[in-house]
Amino acid sequence: MKKTVIILSVLLLFVNGCRQQKDDYLFKYEDDNCLCFGYKNIKDEIVIPAKYSLAEDTFRTTAFVCENDGWKLIDRKGNILLVPFIYDNGPDYIVEGVFRFVENGKMGFATHEGKISIPAQFDFVTPFENGFAEYHIGGHRKYSPDGEYWSWVESNETGYINHTGTRFDKNKPEH
Repeated sequence: MKKTVIILSVLLLFVNGCRQQKDDYLFKYEDDNCLCFGYKNIKDEIVIPAKYSLAEDTFRTTAFVCENDGWKLIDRKGNILLVPFIYDNGPDYIVEGVFRFVENGKMGFATHEGKISIPAQFDFVTPFENGFAEYHIGGHRKYSPDGEYWSWVESNETGYINHTGTRFDKNKPEH
């Protein structure tokens, strides 16, 4: 009997915890008048009015949304936190816990929660791979003949950074 009570108590705590977490989420809704998206809470109350052409389905603290002028990372009040680097027609992928963002024409890294981990200071930077990202100071995009692909060329300085932003020369350091 005592074992059953303990198991039921733990189960109720778990169910209650799951419900509380769900209460924290905002859910995407579509406004048929503007054919755009906004966010509501679990009580079906509008928290962020519909104005986005594309939006993540749910979010707790931040979400990537797209307006007429491009993709943004917003908070629960609809405030713009960051502008993600656009890759593959959408916001940059989160790799090793961070994504690339753009500020004043420079690139840096941030978490999905909007916390900047490496300030925008590079003209171009690759996503992290095995703890390092390649950075470029100076240079420009060079497009393929068909215009579909591009690469970064003619940098004044290039090297690698780790997740703390420490710079290394052109030889990628060993772990």
